[in-house]
Amino acid sequence: MDIKKYASVLWDVPKNTAYLDEKFVIKRALSFGGIFLIKDLINSLGIVTVRSVFNTMKPTEMPQRRYNFFKQISLI
Repeated sequence: MDIKKYASVLWDVPKNTAYLDEKFVIKRALSFGGIFLIKDLINSLGIVTVRSVFNTMKPTEMPQRRYNFFKQISLI
C-alpha cells in the first residue's frame, strides 16, 4: 500500500514509517478522508475489505452523518 496517497489522513504518523496496518489506514480514510480517497481505497483494496473494516468500527469513531451515509448508502 502506498502510504503517500493517504498522507492527508495520516497527519500524525511520521513520514518515514515503513509499514502501517491496512486496517488502520482504512479506518482513517473512512473517518477523515474525502470521497475520492475512499473511492481509490475501494478500487485498490476491494469493497469487501473496506466493508469488513467499516463493520468493525464503532459509530463514535466518525461523525454521525458520515457513519449513517456509509451504513445506509454505500457500505451495507
